[in-house]
Amino acid sequence: MKNLEKQAADHNAEEQIIFQRFIDHLINGIMPLAFTRKNSIINEVEPESFIKADQDKLAFIISNLLNEAVSSTSNSFIHISAFTGERIALLQIKTDHTDIEHSFSQLIGKIQNSAKKMGGNISIESTISEGTLITFTFHNMKTAA
Repeated sequence: MKNLEKQAADHNAEEQIIFQRFIDHLINGIMPLAFTRKNSIINEVEPESFIKADQDKLAFIISNLLNEAVSSTSNSFIHISAFTGERIALLQIKTDHTDIEHSFSQLIGKIQNSAKKMGGNISIESTISEGTLITFTFHNMKTAA
């Protein structure tokens, strides 16, 4: 009986989801902080983007990345975009601030470990002219929609 319950829990955690709606839900949770910091979060994820991954792990990683991006900036536009392929998904968080890479140094280890458990990786790049780009790639086990 416990095996069946575990299989059901695993199956539910990895249901195919609409990525844009998933991101919208996470953004809604961080909006009070974004408002306080005078940041605007723009979800540019295509409505047709589907992913299949562990939603709890995914929410943990993306929420932490968003929280850090919002906490480390003020009066900024934060753009979220994504690419979803058959086997891999890529999420990018872009801000016009360049000084947030340093604030990620303590948090990145914990998040990177979770990303690796999903077969993923997190990278952060900052350039003076472009701002900061946070990229999270992970395995996408999506099926045909």
